[in-house]
Amino acid sequence: KSVPLKFVGTDSTSGLLFLKALVEADSKIKFEPATLGDDNLKLGQTVMEITGQIRNKVSIGRVTDLIMKEGVPAASSTVVLIKTDFGIKDNVVGSPLINLSGDLVGVRITAFDLAAEGFIPSKVIKDAITALPKAQ
Repeated sequence: KSVPLKFVGTDSTSGLLFLKALVEADSKIKFEPATLGDDNLKLGQTVMEITGQIRNKVSIGRVTDLIMKEGVPAASSTVVLIKTDFGIKDNVVGSPLINLSGDLVGVRITAFDLAAEGFIPSKVIKDAITALPKAQ
């Protein structure tokens, strides 16, 4: 079954696009908001991705790199990209990255240069949501 969507907004910094599912109050379709986890990921930490173009797929892997914002001291640096050891076959942009507590810790992105392939961390997502217009 399909659900109509409403455009909510975009974040020009991260390139994220936000949509809202329009479901009737009495609909049998129920949505639960994801819990946005913190950005305290560690190298080697186990994470999961739910993805798949043709069929649903769950991948389990490890954080292999945390790309920091350039020009910021390392002690206070902000993670801007999470890299994992997931293979790139059958991955879908927008796929969630989930820690073992079930929290959303990132969303898959890609760019023209594959060096930017990875996940936007949840802090970037939280900041983008906070910046959205309130009347949605």
